[in-house]
Amino acid sequence: MDETGAVTRRTLLQRAAAGAATTTLAGGLASRAWGAVSPAVIPLPSPEQVLADVRAMCKFGPRLPGTAAHARWTQWQINKLAALERYGVQLQACDSYPLHSWQAKSHTLEVLEGPGGGSYPVATAIVRAQETGSAGVVGPLVYGGRLPQPSITSDDPLSITAAIERYPQEVRAWIDALPNNSELGGASVDGSILVIDANTPLPLTTGVFTALLSYMAPEQLVISAEYDDYKRPWIGPWPETSPFKEKGVKAVILIADCSFAAVQGNFSPHIGPPQAVPSLVVDRDTGAKLREACATKPTAKATLVAPLKPTTVRGVTAILPGADPTLSGETLIVSSHLDGQNFAEENGTIAALHMLRHFATLPQQQRLRRTLVIAMYPAHMTYEYPVGVDQWLDAHPDLARRAAAGMAIEHLGCTNWVDSSASGYHATGVAEAYGVWTTLGLPLEIAKAALERYNLQNTSLLHGPLELSIGNGFKPYGIPYVGGIAGPTYLLQVDANSNLDKFDSTMAATQIKFYTQILEGFDKASYEELRKGDPTLGTASPPPIAATPIACAQK
Repeated sequence: MDETGAVTRRTLLQRAAAGAATTTLAGGLASRAWGAVSPAVIPLPSPEQVLADVRAMCKFGPRLPGTAAHARWTQWQINKLAALERYGVQLQACDSYPLHSWQAKSHTLEVLEGPGGGSYPVATAIVRAQETGSAGVVGPLVYGGRLPQPSITSDDPLSITAAIERYPQEVRAWIDALPNNSELGGASVDGSILVIDANTPLPLTTGVFTALLSYMAPEQLVISAEYDDYKRPWIGPWPETSPFKEKGVKAVILIADCSFAAVQGNFSPHIGPPQAVPSLVVDRDTGAKLREACATKPTAKATLVAPLKPTTVRGVTAILPGADPTLSGETLIVSSHLDGQNFAEENGTIAALHMLRHFATLPQQQRLRRTLVIAMYPAHMTYEYPVGVDQWLDAHPDLARRAAAGMAIEHLGCTNWVDSSASGYHATGVAEAYGVWTTLGLPLEIAKAALERYNLQNTSLLHGPLELSIGNGFKPYGIPYVGGIAGPTYLLQVDANSNLDKFDSTMAATQIKFYTQILEGFDKASYEELRKGDPTLGTASPPPIAATPIACAQK
């Protein structure tokens, strides 16, 4: 429909295409009589091509869900996919989801009196924290002490999961005991701007992944003296703030154990719910000065302009029918999300687009036997939908039911940066750890062969129980999969340069080849072979998510 609600010719064509896709999937592809051309083969992208596309993405700015930049980036992908229709690619109706978009505009902290008076640099705000408006909130600046640190064993992934699950209760117990804190001496925090040490990020090391390792060739592990440091602002933990509101706190200032450069613009917790109290984050050096300023409990002012606006976002789906009439009813799903902060979050859709373009331009006899589905779901950075591929699968039950295998691609080309009080925030000169979770059995063997061929630095094949990849959304549906992800220090950082100085396009181009070989391996295997050897497939119930189909036109 157009903006007036009228059915346009484009809408009718899309509905016809959607109907044709359903027929193709149900009965197999007997011919390609729908008019696809035979173009020159477009190879997988060079590092220069990948860099050009990532730069184009970053020019839109942070693609936070529901923002104008997010909508423009989604439309860029739609236009690229629509351009492939002449090769037989079928652009489907978009999936429309309502959500609330948190749009932080500004944040400030000012001490209005005393020897520590003046403005203090604020690194970031807790995502979906209650805004103050431009007037801000005013109250005595009070130091409340140090939040409890979750009890973890760095090399035990289950202990980390359990500790993070317990953390909200531990924070609440700590807040309930605040008046008796030695820093407060029984004083109330009602009406205050409360400064606390957040004890974040967790002091993790890369040893957390050891218990999850399925395969890694020794020659692929290339480390520096600091590589094992896995303190990451995006992991947190970041406290939920409703207990502070119950104590009458007007605003919370969290001191992170990070340099300003490492925590500035950090968008955490990216799937956290709306917060009850304005919550700002400062770096370790600023925190030290604030603790001194708190000695006289001076009057301070905190502002956070960050409206939470109702909006809608679009998910995008494209289909390339399979070349084998007997197998084209089955699907191979390549997925990623469309929202993100910088070059890393999220460049997986760029990889998916290049893979689709390559397969669409191959000669008929060289194309995938099964139908290739590109799924770009819109809202990873939101509390209103499950994180992962779940919402897309629920909106496309026919494609999900026919899936032979799935793939989730995230965070390509990430280099390793660490932050310490001694050396500051700096590059280590090696690749960031990249984890590829796989279904056990044949999918693991297929991924292993691809990894041996491309020899990707610091890349591991992993298994549960702890999984960071959004690919685990395939598991409840019983779909074998691989899901790859890196978790660099800057992962969720909103940065003026989109952290492009940390992007390795040569690595990213090689990772796209790695994923392409896995996809080809999936296509060669039988439906039954791909499902052998992993009893965890299909053991959970997928969540019900409602999506509304809308026109997904090129502009």
